[in-house]
Amino acid sequence: MFLFGSWPGLDGDRATRQPGDPATVVVTFVAPAQDDPIVWVSYVPLLPLALLLFTGLYLFALPYLAERRRAGRPG
Repeated sequence: MFLFGSWPGLDGDRATRQPGDPATVVVTFVAPAQDDPIVWVSYVPLLPLALLLFTGLYLFALPYLAERRRAGRPG
């Protein structure tokens, strides 16, 4: 837990920056504002969010699925 220390990846080193880099956010907002906007750029942030959604749902369901498997076994 990082209560009193610094968060990892926020020390300004380019090699340790996280995917939520401010440059990504700026590009996502500036690209649709252009005269000829590149629409697919606005959908790029949805890819990691979809991955987080599916992995989170999977991890949420694991205990319930394990409980069902145990209940179905004889003995």
